[in-house]
Amino acid sequence: MMTRKHFQAIADVLRYDMDNLHNWPTAEHEVRKAGCADRANRMAVMLAKQNPGFDRQRFLAACGVE
Repeated sequence: MMTRKHFQAIADVLRYDMDNLHNWPTAEHEVRKAGCADRANRMAVMLAKQNPGFDRQRFLAACGVE
């Protein structure tokens, strides 16, 4: 079973992508931000199936998704 440690590692990778959006031209910023949020949400769906105690909102906040 996946644990909080696994979830945190995944969130850290997704957060890195979200935090580095400023490296892209302004025209692409919102498109890439939406892509990051979509990836985090899709990952949250999968992780919730792995662990019944998974906290979706906490995970998304850790990913930098508002």
